[in-house]
Amino acid sequence: MAARANPFPSLMSENPPQLRARLAELLDALGCGLIERDTAIRVTLLTALAAEHVLLIGPPGTAKSELARRLHLAFRDAAYFERLLTRFSVPEELFGPLSIAALERDRYERQTAGFLPTASIAFIDEVFKANSAILNALLTLLNEREFDNGAHRVATPLITVVGATNDVPEDEIVAAFYDRFLVRMELLADLRAHLGAQDIYVSDRRWRKLVKLLKTAALTDGRDRVTVWDVWLAQFCTAQRPEQQQAVAQWYATRLGTWRALDPERMQRVIAAFEAQLELEVNAADLNYDAAGHLSLDDAINDAKGGAQAPRMTFMRTRRYGDTHIGARVAQVQQLIDAIDGYVLDLDATLREVATEVAAHLWLARDFAATATRNLEQTRANVLTLRARAQDVRDGFSALPRLAADDEVTPAPIAA
Repeated sequence: MAARANPFPSLMSENPPQLRARLAELLDALGCGLIERDTAIRVTLLTALAAEHVLLIGPPGTAKSELARRLHLAFRDAAYFERLLTRFSVPEELFGPLSIAALERDRYERQTAGFLPTASIAFIDEVFKANSAILNALLTLLNEREFDNGAHRVATPLITVVGATNDVPEDEIVAAFYDRFLVRMELLADLRAHLGAQDIYVSDRRWRKLVKLLKTAALTDGRDRVTVWDVWLAQFCTAQRPEQQQAVAQWYATRLGTWRALDPERMQRVIAAFEAQLELEVNAADLNYDAAGHLSLDDAINDAKGGAQAPRMTFMRTRRYGDTHIGARVAQVQQLIDAIDGYVLDLDATLREVATEVAAHLWLARDFAATATRNLEQTRANVLTLRARAQDVRDGFSALPRLAADDEVTPAPIAA
């Protein structure tokens, strides 16, 4: 398939600050009077700018049709088409009636003027109630922007289709059609409870389209690169089912500040391994040889009740370590502490970025900056707790009993 031309050449050629200012004003106008639909407005407009399609999922009364009609107003001179489908709908309702004149000339063609093949912005309500004949025709129209009219395949001016449904059917027949909608948004007054981690399949084609969407977000926001904050939009593109959208959003939120090389979860495992090794070395014992090389009897120990000392028949003593061993252990833990300090500096820089770049991001939900800040501050507090544990381990290794003379034995690295 040949690459589609940019549907907004004049828009994308504007000066980035001017473009961003225009889009910000447009978003404010589109969202005026809509309650709790800020994110839906932003993501729907961005999807249209990327020349992709969006599926709005939710019960009646969640402003799905109003979102589509307002989107149409954002595009000057763009033809608009709207239709509610039922299981009894016929292709003529979407693609136009058969041309009587063409039939008289033995041609099977439709009069498409005023119907979907001539629209730039379209809203199709209850889209999954269409029969297979309609769905098959829509597949080509949505993906190729072309329509088979009789013996000819003609190009269409279609920019985006906003589909709406109360529920996503399980039928495998509609799976290919469902995949044509890059963005899928669930519009519910009460969000479903967060689900645990689950396997979510994303096709290669969808990954490529997601990259294009993120690039569009960056360009229209006045930037020349995609940032980690743009990836917030992935929740609307990667979930197979509406309920999985919250799982993806939670995955993203819990990993804010953890995309760098030092992962707090791995940090936790490393420190736990050091703590376990320190406990082993503190409790280790050796045979108690004296200076002449003879075993020496350890003569006394307090009894279990803290009473008078009683003889203990043992030739064991607490293990002692050479300076080389202790120095190596301290250096290993100090290396981890230094990495943690660098990670905290990165978190601080990211928090400053949230306060400036993210708060002014054109396409992110207005409350996202507060959510990101809260999550990053919690991550920072958790990391500082791990740092304190690492310091205790370092001090513990430094306080190990020492040999009178260094045996120059270097310990093996600790595996986490």
